[in-house]
Amino acid sequence: MAANSCYQFGDYEFDPGSGRLLRDGVLVTLQPKPARLLNVLLKAAPEPVTREALFEQLWSHSAVAHREAGLNTCVGQLRRALGDKASAPHYVETIPRVGYRLRTPVKTVTRRRRWTQWLRATPWVAIVGILTVAIIL
Repeated sequence: MAANSCYQFGDYEFDPGSGRLLRDGVLVTLQPKPARLLNVLLKAAPEPVTREALFEQLWSHSAVAHREAGLNTCVGQLRRALGDKASAPHYVETIPRVGYRLRTPVKTVTRRRRWTQWLRATPWVAIVGILTVAIIL
């Protein structure tokens, strides 16, 4: 995936480079491990990802018991961030005895940075611009 690409699914947009999740343009808090889980699920969508594959990608050096509990916690955190429920999943579906998959269609899109996004990413540019205008006036 290109550096300026992101995934869109449902009302969400996920930037795998930064781990940022947006819902309708508003930042959704997502811890690093659930962000990595989401990235793995998005890459594989709509195919399921086995628990073993998730263990390898997220907890390759941890004890088995720690990985089981960690994955369950991580999936729960991701579901909460997405406003999803295990009992009636809209996004993250549990495939019994297999793993997990995303139920919603996923698109990969190339983002163009908007002027306001660029200014937020580089606040010094705004400061220099304001100072320049102030000096000229």
